[in-house]
Amino acid sequence: MSPAMSPHPPHPSYEIGYTHSSERNTDVELNVHVGDKHIQLELLTANFEASPALLEEYLLHVKHSDPEYLPPFLENPEDFDDDDDEFADLLGEFYESAMKPLLPLFHEIPPLDPDRLYTLQDCLYPERQMYTLQVAGDEFVSVPLDPTKGARRTGVELPASAKLDDFAFPVYRPDEIHLRLADNAVALPPQPRKVYIKGKGQDVCFFKQLLAGDVSMTVTETFYVRKDSCRRA
Repeated sequence: MSPAMSPHPPHPSYEIGYTHSSERNTDVELNVHVGDKHIQLELLTANFEASPALLEEYLLHVKHSDPEYLPPFLENPEDFDDDDDEFADLLGEFYESAMKPLLPLFHEIPPLDPDRLYTLQDCLYPERQMYTLQVAGDEFVSVPLDPTKGARRTGVELPASAKLDDFAFPVYRPDEIHLRLADNAVALPPQPRKVYIKGKGQDVCFFKQLLAGDVSMTVTETFYVRKDSCRRA
């Protein structure tokens, strides 16, 4: 059968987001973005214990996706091949394996609208769908979870001493900051970098995303920026 007559739809593309894990256990949270949707996948080791083979496969992916994991050195470096599995995209392989049960759901998500001007609001607060995986026979199946639970806060809450009421720079709402998407973009960027402000021409700005644990760093940075602004005034 020719590719044009294949009964299977094309593999949906996605953008990999943050990966969260803990040293205390082997549970992992994977995040991908498809179109303008955020898919959060909670992987719980206990869900795979009914299948020793699938549990072993999962734990191997967890091991290989650890940022500190180093593949064993090749015994014969002269035999190295650029396509050798020792240097494969191990995190990407983990995502590809875990997302297989969700592919039919990804096909139902509309692609990005090329005529729409997406904003930072769309990127930071997309519709979130949440799932986990369980064992059914010899394969993984997806199970939906309540998306209102477990949401992480975006941004930081500064102490009263670090309020920005008199800050030297203007403040903009997320819906006033636009994204520049590539023509072939398949999803809103999980970590946007280049943005531009509505009504401010085509000058590109660089966006730095802050998370809930970045309070101390943010207070320090705003102090030095404020100090520099006063020096320039």
